[in-house]
Amino acid sequence: MLREALTGINSAAATAAGNDLYNVAKGLYNEISIDRLKLNMEGITDRNEIAEQICRELKGKKCLLLLDDVRKDLDLDLSLIGMDDNERDIKVVLTTRHRHVCYDMEIDEPIKVQGLSEDDAWEMFKVKVGKNVNHKDIEPIAKLVAKECACLPLLIDKVAKIFRRKGKSPQLWDDGLSSLQRWPHIEFQGIDELIKYLEFCYEDIDDELKKIFSSGMIQQLSELQQLTVEECPEIEEIITESENNGLVPDALPRLKMLVLSNLPKVKSIWIDDSLNWPSLKRITIFKCEMLTRLPFNNENAINLKCIEADQIWWSALVWQDDTIENRLQSIWFQSA
Repeated sequence: MLREALTGINSAAATAAGNDLYNVAKGLYNEISIDRLKLNMEGITDRNEIAEQICRELKGKKCLLLLDDVRKDLDLDLSLIGMDDNERDIKVVLTTRHRHVCYDMEIDEPIKVQGLSEDDAWEMFKVKVGKNVNHKDIEPIAKLVAKECACLPLLIDKVAKIFRRKGKSPQLWDDGLSSLQRWPHIEFQGIDELIKYLEFCYEDIDDELKKIFSSGMIQQLSELQQLTVEECPEIEEIITESENNGLVPDALPRLKMLVLSNLPKVKSIWIDDSLNWPSLKRITIFKCEMLTRLPFNNENAINLKCIEADQIWWSALVWQDDTIENRLQSIWFQSA
């Protein structure tokens, strides 16, 4: 079996992010058996039986398994999903941001994906910003802004959208550049570069912000420990359903504190209780009158110790059942 690795990018494929293959297998069953092989698995829930059906379907065929954004060493026991590498030609291609994953998994053929060249990064920045970047007083500052993005396409895209709003004002551009330069030099290992720039991006946007996380961004924030959203009168959802289809339950495993303040239109943190909040300990809610449901059940936020909110908001909450209401009632503290 040949294993190849692409480092430095995040491609779209059948995904396995951070768990061993045994835990990932449940998600891959449907992905492989139903979506890709069009097998009829109605009424079949036994893992071994599903694996056997997949194995029969793949018998004598060449297979390619794609694993995206792998963050730690995976035990690739392919028999768990009906793919026995002793019987056929199977290749595994994975993407990772971490070099140690390649070493730990004994990758046969690592392929390093390079960042953009400086010229290509500048061209991308100009396209994203638009014609204002060619103004004689803007272009020198714009080149410095683009350089701060370290040739990373994701950052160029996010930062350029912010600077596009600054029009032809050299002062606004210069202020924005100063904000960017507050941060330490970008680190290329992992997703540190994204996290360090998020605060700049969200400090610099205007009051018309209606969503926080653009498509797929929430899945890049597994190290996020505190989220504070304040003074955003147009926001309706903290994690937007339409922008995060297929969001994995453990998307925010380290989030410890959530603060929502002065969000008069916000209606939901997340659409239901499908997410896990294993590290969440404290929530503060202030002036969020339209937020009437919490995304918790009796199992997905077991370490939550404090919900701080006023009496009027708490009394207006809608509950799935009395059990979760009673549990959270015991950790609710009325804000001053």
